[in-house]
Amino acid sequence: TIADPRSGMVARVSKYGQLSTAPLSFSTPVAAVLTQDDTAYNFITPVAEHEVIITDILLSTNRTIGANGADIEVYCSSSIDGTAIVTGCSILSVELLKNEHRDLTGLNFIVNAGYWVNIKTNDTEVTATIAYYRVPID
Repeated sequence: TIADPRSGMVARVSKYGQLSTAPLSFSTPVAAVLTQDDTAYNFITPVAEHEVIITDILLSTNRTIGANGADIEVYCSSSIDGTAIVTGCSILSVELLKNEHRDLTGLNFIVNAGYWVNIKTNDTEVTATIAYYRVPID
C-alpha cells in the first residue's frame, strides 16, 4: 500500500493497473501586460514557509514589437524591486519576434521559499501568464 503517513490518504490503482496521481493543488494564474521596458514585474510574491511550484508559463507578443524582437527573462529575486537576482535561479530566457507566443505547460519548477518570481523584458508589448501553486516546507 502506498499511503501518506500524515494524512492516511492511499494511492489508488485503476482496474488497468494505473497508479492514480494528481497535483498537490490547483494552479493559480497571474497575468499582466508588460508595458514598461527593463522593469521587473512581480508575478509571485513569497509566503512564509512555502515553496512555489510553477506549472505553466505563457508568453506572447503583438505586432508592434520592435524589429529585433523582445528579450524576456523569468527569474527569481530576493527583493521586491526585482534587482537582487538570485544566482542560479533564472527560470526562462527567451526572445520572441512579432506575433509570437511561447506556451510552456505541464511544468514542475520549484522556487525556494522567500523568493519573488519576476518577469522583465526590453519591449513594451509582451503579455505574460504564470500559473503556480504553493506547498508548505516540510
